[in-house]
Amino acid sequence: MKELLVDIETTGLAANDQVTICGLLETPTEAFNIHYLIPEQLQDNTDENELTVELLEHIKTTTPEEITETYQFKLRGWESEQELLENAYNDVYADTENIRIVGYNSDSYDLPTLRTRSMINGVDWGFSGCTSRDIYTLFQYKFNTTSLTVDGLKKAQKKKFGEEIDAPVDSDMYSAELTDAIEEYGYTPEQLDEFVTNEGLNRPTKETNSLDHVHELLGGEITQYDPFKDSEEAVEAFSNGNIGPVLVHNIIDLLATNELNNVINGYVSERDINDRQL
Repeated sequence: MKELLVDIETTGLAANDQVTICGLLETPTEAFNIHYLIPEQLQDNTDENELTVELLEHIKTTTPEEITETYQFKLRGWESEQELLENAYNDVYADTENIRIVGYNSDSYDLPTLRTRSMINGVDWGFSGCTSRDIYTLFQYKFNTTSLTVDGLKKAQKKKFGEEIDAPVDSDMYSAELTDAIEEYGYTPEQLDEFVTNEGLNRPTKETNSLDHVHELLGGEITQYDPFKDSEEAVEAFSNGNIGPVLVHNIIDLLATNELNNVINGYVSERDINDRQL
């Protein structure tokens, strides 16, 4: 069965927010087929073919060389969300019974959003008949994704740890602000482990569920090339007409999902994987 990894980008999380990118990665052919919404700022004076060439060059110059050498890329830009959805689905219509849709948190976000936006745009549900697998829950229940985190420290402890690693922290910050400042500055698990040991504290841990954190926790490195720390930054970039980094963000998420899916296939019994029909 052919696997089709799916990841979308949107203008927000509400039902009336648009899909801006529908990224598809087909395996084992290792082919990207990405449909993107041309930002309004670019629609009046931009040729789609020229824009796509520019975006392909942006991808090539901002991702590791082995990505563009290993994978095939097909990009298409559309001026409406309806066109984007219709053409993204055209890539799967012919062989839905032999396609497994794979995503990370796709049952809670990507697929419900695509269904909703398809309905609003009067587009038929393009994944009907496909098999679906959401690997998010498999990592929740089949792997230990708990990691050391500064978020588990009390406010005074966060401030002291931040000062020790020279992070930009001060006494006027709230606890959440201290966490943000320390995480943005960056620290290693070894630094945090040494701090709590010296302070006689319990090791602060937290279950890690986000795609990039799970991927990094299990030894993956591709997410370091993601231009954004979270999806909010991707939403802002698109709203400013900056589609290139959003495409790279989508590609990196698809590659990380693919690597995690390979982990599932290698370490989890088929009897424990509940694929379902869409």
